[in-house]
Amino acid sequence: MPWRGVDLLRQKLRLLFPWYRFPPFTDKSIGGLSTTLWDNTNGLSKLGHEVNVLIPGEHEEEHLVGNILVKKSSLGRTIMQGGKLNSRAQRLLSDFDAVISVNNYGAHSLRRVLAQVHVVRQIHTVAIDRPLMTYLPLKWGVLEYAKMKWEKIREQKFEKALRGVSTVCVSGYLLKKVIEHKVEEEQNTVFIPNGVDTELFKKTSKEYKYDLLFVGRFQYAKGLDLLILALKKLWLKGLRPSLMIVGSFTPKERVHIQKIAGDELSKSISFKGVVPHELMPEVYCDARVVVIPSRYETFGLPALEGASCGVPVIATNVGGLSEILDYAPDMLVERADYLLLEKKIEEVLTGRDDLKHLIQAGRVKAESYSIVSVLEKFSNYVQNSLEANH
Repeated sequence: MPWRGVDLLRQKLRLLFPWYRFPPFTDKSIGGLSTTLWDNTNGLSKLGHEVNVLIPGEHEEEHLVGNILVKKSSLGRTIMQGGKLNSRAQRLLSDFDAVISVNNYGAHSLRRVLAQVHVVRQIHTVAIDRPLMTYLPLKWGVLEYAKMKWEKIREQKFEKALRGVSTVCVSGYLLKKVIEHKVEEEQNTVFIPNGVDTELFKKTSKEYKYDLLFVGRFQYAKGLDLLILALKKLWLKGLRPSLMIVGSFTPKERVHIQKIAGDELSKSISFKGVVPHELMPEVYCDARVVVIPSRYETFGLPALEGASCGVPVIATNVGGLSEILDYAPDMLVERADYLLLEKKIEEVLTGRDDLKHLIQAGRVKAESYSIVSVLEKFSNYVQNSLEANH
């Protein structure tokens, strides 16, 4: 769907996104949340809205990243640290139609000015619902455990701090959990998913270079160890698919994965590292199948991006993944179990069934998550909440 511009919108909005940095990713680290923030800020700008991003800094400084005005200042640092906002800061924030708190960012600062500033939060995870193990890396020690336990407690405090504001949940699963755990009242919540740029993420005619693709991090929640164990079982059967791993993995983390795999299987595993967002469509199209073996997943952006590129997706039936893959329920593994995963991969790679219908259905599904339509819903929701607040 092409960008239609602000003429079809009711009002041009002035929006402020506080965040750690912008662009939100680096050449060493990129994830689903940072990708979504990048797509949303740029997409809202293309729709004609005025989008500003506020980041921490020692001195007042402004610069453009595309059409996004990035404001670097001590105010950005204060909000990041949850400090008290003075009257000047309150006036600056109130000049915007809405301040968008992504995953409760800046909650402790923003809660103090809710009478003067219209805040809308976008929820990507619910800490009270999330098992502690899903915060941990695949290989962890006592220090990592203590650190992540504190992080979970901190996120729960942030959730409570912004209770009462207009709340966007990026999956139906999250909407249910937000209400179930009383993070927010039902009347203050709405489901508006993450979107995908279907003009960027689309199928190419080239042949695939590897059988399986994993996109993610060295995190227990992402289940890469389950995928490796499933491949070991397949090797014992004589089926030897190649695997490409995309994401930020340190040398030590790569060694850990190779130890799980063993010497022979490791020869069929490649690490591509961090890939710039605009180059990811090529990576997806190089794969025969995308595998998402997550133990916990509130949305599952790689499933959507893979489907948009016309690549079959195998995923565990957890969190928001079943919402994306409702067009292909047979491609869901009932739970995060490497034996079930092995069986499904074998079925897909050796089966005679034509996957063209899945590829077509996946593209149709992705188009229903088009970034243009998603952000039109988001901006209209912000407008409606603004009118209700006044």
